[in-house]
Amino acid sequence: MKNRIVGVLIMLIGIVSCIDDVDNLNLPRIEPKLVVQSFITPNDSIRVAVWQSIPINYNLPITGNYYDDKPVEVKNALVVLKNSEDTQTVEIPFVEALGMYVIPPTAYDVVMGNTYHLSVSAPGFNEVKASTTVPDYAPIIRDVKLDTLGLTQWGDVRIILSGRIVDEASKPNFYALFQYSFAHYVNGIDTVSYVRFSIRELYSDLGYDGISIPFKIDYSVWDDGHHNNLNISLYALSVDKHYYRFHKSLDNVWDIGDNPFAESSHLYSNVEGGLGVFASFISTVIDLDDKGEQRK
Repeated sequence: MKNRIVGVLIMLIGIVSCIDDVDNLNLPRIEPKLVVQSFITPNDSIRVAVWQSIPINYNLPITGNYYDDKPVEVKNALVVLKNSEDTQTVEIPFVEALGMYVIPPTAYDVVMGNTYHLSVSAPGFNEVKASTTVPDYAPIIRDVKLDTLGLTQWGDVRIILSGRIVDEASKPNFYALFQYSFAHYVNGIDTVSYVRFSIRELYSDLGYDGISIPFKIDYSVWDDGHHNNLNISLYALSVDKHYYRFHKSLDNVWDIGDNPFAESSHLYSNVEGGLGVFASFISTVIDLDDKGEQRK
């Protein structure tokens, strides 16, 4: 037994002695890719942001501000949008003032239920493509209720906005709710209107096919006596699967934060040959006053 242990130790020492540090090893360089982001909806301008990715250079040390680099806009791309029937095709020009490719709603019709294909090409990059099918119905929201539950332990006013989403049966559906709280700040001289609080929630009809999906948005706002006329706008969106999956993955990345023990989480992308997301949605807006009554 003793001889066996000695033999194993000799083998380990031999293996360790064969390991040397390698200096000046040049790893393959990762080429940047096109990054595309666009969310389309009927009766709205079409905006397409195009950047180039910032790949990690494994031959250089990662500095503390590596991820603070601003994305590099690609201004000389050919951005083409067309429908599945190939009866409506448009080249989208770059608008310098907005830093993206934009056309007004009068230049192209986005229709509920139709599928659209986006292609982007630029010198020095591979062409990228993506597709989205616009949801075929606007979300229906019922029983919207606003409750004020007093003060939190930090002195904030706790508010719950609740209701239900009426789901369409027999197919997978995805939804997003954006809640914006608006207020006026009065300091005796000026009155300033601003967005005081906003939040986004995502929902799918998994387990709720054809029945109502309940929602409850629980948040709090600070009240120091100078803020008044709190109004709320609820933007209810029917979204395609790409919109839902991208924002779900974005939430996962934010949840990880700087936790060194968390597993890595990659952003969802439906862009072939590149990175990013091309998705679509249909929206409905519900405006409430500070008492929870729907404003006309």
